[in-house]
Amino acid sequence: MTIFRPQFTVNATPRSVANAQSVTFNTTVTPSVEFTLSGWTWTPDSGSGGIAPNGCTTSEKTCTRTISKSGCMKATTTIGPYALADSVHVSVLPCLRNDSILDDSRIRRKLAEAWNNSNPNGPPADRREQFGMRVRLPSGQIVDTNFTNLPGSTPCQAYDPTLFDPRSVGDVLLTWHTHPFEPAHQVGGQWVPPAGGSAEGLPYPTCGSGPNSYAYPGPSRAGNTGIGDTNQPWPQVIVDKTSTYWIAQPATTANQVNNVRWRTVNRNACDILTYY
Repeated sequence: MTIFRPQFTVNATPRSVANAQSVTFNTTVTPSVEFTLSGWTWTPDSGSGGIAPNGCTTSEKTCTRTISKSGCMKATTTIGPYALADSVHVSVLPCLRNDSILDDSRIRRKLAEAWNNSNPNGPPADRREQFGMRVRLPSGQIVDTNFTNLPGSTPCQAYDPTLFDPRSVGDVLLTWHTHPFEPAHQVGGQWVPPAGGSAEGLPYPTCGSGPNSYAYPGPSRAGNTGIGDTNQPWPQVIVDKTSTYWIAQPATTANQVNNVRWRTVNRNACDILTYY
């Protein structure tokens, strides 16, 4: 008789919580067969602890604990000749946006890192757009990574798309980049320079069309390359000093740009750059 390899899965409900809260971990096997757990392992993203009152035990196929730090819960079992393992990540954050991507502590950490690397309070010419992405490598591993000094990086461009293609790294699942200038504000139908004044002016001639040019809010329009923020074939997050722009349903071709739906996240309500 042949025993086919079953699917062992660990789930968490909920996967994102604000501050310390109760999380239920559940193990299942498909197709359904009797199984006994070999162990549970809790690994916080940093340091130690983060689970109370104690770790889950092998007698608990469903385990509920208070989680106070972001981390991964892993469970193991042996069914027939197969040693099986699976894990799930839980995010503990200061505040939630009720969005599976924006409430992922791993993404927030990378967004904050990219923003800080942009030098957003430095002289305009010394700022740099930063780029990062969640990518599935050819090995199948999913990695969140930030890039620095990509070819063509400037205060107003994360990279030159004719010199770098994110797909050269792997299967792109999500990207993010920064706009390290506070955009102009619209008052009475007119665009008004941001309160930062000359400090927020785009460096000329690198970015601005003149010495008093300012950035506009929202995703960037297509430039000389014909590639803009709203015609990328993957979801993306864009961060500036006042808002976050979340393009959850990207266009796959340039002629679909008008169908792209994106929304603005006010960073004063729940700054997605915050994490523990």
